[in-house]
Amino acid sequence: MIALKGKNINLYIEPGPPLGPVLEVTVPDVTEAKRRLVENGCEIVKDEPEFPRTYIRDPNGLIYNIAK
Repeated sequence: MIALKGKNINLYIEPGPPLGPVLEVTVPDVTEAKRRLVENGCEIVKDEPEFPRTYIRDPNGLIYNIAK
């Protein structure tokens, strides 16, 4: 895995199925963020609360991991 980490946003590139780059965005409430993103046209690609990992694809095709 390749990771570039910043204060509030991270970029990871993982081996596996081709998802492309995944930006990680930290939020205070993951459940609320998922709800609002889906309401605004985003799609949940992978939701693994035990990891925790929630991949969301925005309407432009970019994939984000929503983290606390």
